[in-house]
Amino acid sequence: MVSRFLRIAGIFLVLITPACAGMKDSRRAAPEVPVAGLTNQTIHIDGQQRRFKLFLPSGAGKNLPLVIALHGGGGNAQTMVERTGFVDLAKEEKIVVAFPEGTGRGEGRYTWNAGGCCAYAMQQSTDDVTFIRKLIDEAVEQYGVDPERIYLVGMSNGGMVSHRIAAAMPERIAGIGIVVGAMFGGETPPALPVSAILINGRQDAVVPYDGGKSPTALVARSQSRPFAPASYTAAFWADVNDCGAPVSTRPEPDVSLQIYEDCSAGTSVHFYTLERAGHGWPGAEPVARRRQQSPTQDFETTATIWRFLKSKSR
Repeated sequence: MVSRFLRIAGIFLVLITPACAGMKDSRRAAPEVPVAGLTNQTIHIDGQQRRFKLFLPSGAGKNLPLVIALHGGGGNAQTMVERTGFVDLAKEEKIVVAFPEGTGRGEGRYTWNAGGCCAYAMQQSTDDVTFIRKLIDEAVEQYGVDPERIYLVGMSNGGMVSHRIAAAMPERIAGIGIVVGAMFGGETPPALPVSAILINGRQDAVVPYDGGKSPTALVARSQSRPFAPASYTAAFWADVNDCGAPVSTRPEPDVSLQIYEDCSAGTSVHFYTLERAGHGWPGAEPVARRRQQSPTQDFETTATIWRFLKSKSR
């Protein structure tokens, strides 16, 4: 059922759009369609208002898992709601899902401060780590989510900052799911292990699989450091988790998977390479838009991430 929802979903905005790079953008966002159980929330941090959407499944009790889903650069909470299928998954699996918003000059076009990227949030040194920490505190205190089952999922720039957040507070995060979201090299390892599932497209023309500056000029201008190769992220988390040698498999003809299961504290790392995929959320419906790659339709990203994360706890 999750696959059906994903196939009617649209693709994410490209990593950086003109608006979040400081350029004017006259396009108007489509009106939001109300979703039962989905509400708009705010948190005040040092005088600044930060926003997120929160989905509570019908009949939700206490001690449910929490997924924090972070949009790509140039997107917003609503794009993550509409284009990943997480709300539909949450209804089936009884998950609380938070969809935070980054910051930016243009309304609805936001980025995250991942250190080496991207645009406004990076330039302003926005404290996204504290924002997510406060969001977790509120979800535990106000909605009774299970503090042992809190997960970060991020797309592109949202994935980049998810690496940073998990490394900063591993005691709060049971696992991360990163889609086409790079690291930069030289990161300080967290003090505790964190399970990770990493999904990358070999043909990514925005966040290149082999690392370096983005081939997309608008994105390259929004970086302060080159991206590390996709393999670096897998090696980083495998080392953090004190994993043994990986087992390589090919679950589908154009998909390779490295599995690190012999890791400390029951953690694991799964590193997917989609040979024909570009920059997008695999499984989402392609749309015609300049500077945007169509996602592959042959991989169910949201379902795959949740199958991995749901068994992980702190």
